[in-house]
Parts: sequence; structure tokens; C-alpha cells
Amino acid sequence: MLDSAHIEKVYFKHLPMKDDMGNDNRQITDEASLQELMNFLSQYKVKKVGGRDFVSEYPDERFQFQLEYRDHSVTMPSLIERHILLHEMSQYETTNGPVDHEWLMEFLEEVGEEA
Repeated sequence: MLDSAHIEKVYFKHLPMKDDMGNDNRQITDEASLQELMNFLSQYKVKKVGGRDFVSEYPDERFQFQLEYRDHSVTMPSLIERHILLHEMSQYETTNGPVDHEWLMEFLEEVGEEA
């Protein structure tokens, strides 16, 4: 689903935000860290389940990403809770989940830089 070989930078925020600023509050620019994140995400298989229609069950397990590619294009997927990946206006469900939220939180805290 993602063209990970051409990603140059990832901005991310853990939702819900504590304030209304709406800015991406962390980033990953290190190539090795980007590759580790893409390897982690690529282990999950997803299937399209329709349009965007989501009810939150785990509000503390939500992330929004902004992926910037070398050609300056941008993708904004959101990992919502344990089972759902939203990509633009389509909704996907992980078929081999749930996503390891604990690993993701620790990784992003370790390698994330202030944006």
C-alpha cells in the first residue's frame, strides 16, 4: 500500500492531541529508522472494507502519519487503534493484527525528533 522505498521523511502525531494546534509534533528523517518503521508496518496485511466509517474503541491507540516522498508527493495514512488503517478516504482492516501498538509507541518515542 505504501511506496516505502521512496519515503524521505515521516511526520507523526499520537492522537488525540492534547491541544488544538493540529501540527505534526514529531518526525523521523534517519534512513535506518525509516526503514525499520516500514519493515514493521509491512508485516501487516490489510484488506479494503469500504469507505471511511469508523467508531473508536481504543482512543489512546491512534496515530496520524504524513509520509513525504523524494518526488515531493505526500501520503497521509492514519493507523487507528488496533485493527484499522485509514488511507485517504478508504478504510482498511488488518487481517493479521492487531498492530503491536506498544512496539510502535516505544519506537516512535525512541527515534522521533521534534518537528
